[in-house]
Amino acid sequence: MKIRLFLMISFLVFFFQSSSFGQDTIKTLFDNSHLHSIGIYAAPDFQYGEIQNTNTSFAGISLMILFNNRFAIGGSMFKNVDPDFSPIAVNPLYLSSYLKTIKLEYTIFPASKIHFSIPIDLGMATINLDSFKQNQNYRHHSFKDDEFNRHKASLTQSEIKFIQFGINAEANVTKCSKLFLGANYRTGLHFDSINASGLLSKSDLDGLSITCGIKVGIFNKKPHCCLKNRCKSQSLPKSIEN
Repeated sequence: MKIRLFLMISFLVFFFQSSSFGQDTIKTLFDNSHLHSIGIYAAPDFQYGEIQNTNTSFAGISLMILFNNRFAIGGSMFKNVDPDFSPIAVNPLYLSSYLKTIKLEYTIFPASKIHFSIPIDLGMATINLDSFKQNQNYRHHSFKDDEFNRHKASLTQSEIKFIQFGINAEANVTKCSKLFLGANYRTGLHFDSINASGLLSKSDLDGLSITCGIKVGIFNKKPHCCLKNRCKSQSLPKSIEN
């Protein structure tokens, strides 16, 4: 049985090698004939949305690699701007939150002055909550060591995996910059609470948000391979005439 299996595998390997013999072109995910341009850009971004029915603002930045001036992939990170957090029936709390995501974005008609893009973010939110009253005299609240070198534990430390869908209207300002304004919807996927206090749940991250920002970078750079292929195609008629 083992001998038959070995002979069958050997035959298959020989067959595929024979069928591919003489093929010098290496096939890649981004073939030269399909990759017309490449770019890279940074996008400072401001978002205003909800956490547990409380409006909260976030500021952050995305770093993206752009293919064919349409499809972009990269990552983003956001930090809440306003630390005041006042959920229903709870005294004002101190909020420290970070959002880290893997970001995909597709742009529709990027050459138009006004066009649209569809971003999708998959990431994790790290949320810390603490009381102002307990730490109002401390320089760093409960998330750092206080003046007596004591580390204070926060009321809740939660990690929520989430996915966020959005749509943006974009305007080409220059060849190297774009302004965008849009809306997102975020929903929690998985909840993990380090200090279980009942203050947060997976659904508390769900909600709409508005976003605005600017993209700055190189959006439509022709790669060397495309320029080389274009030169060959342009010189082909001359060689035929000769």
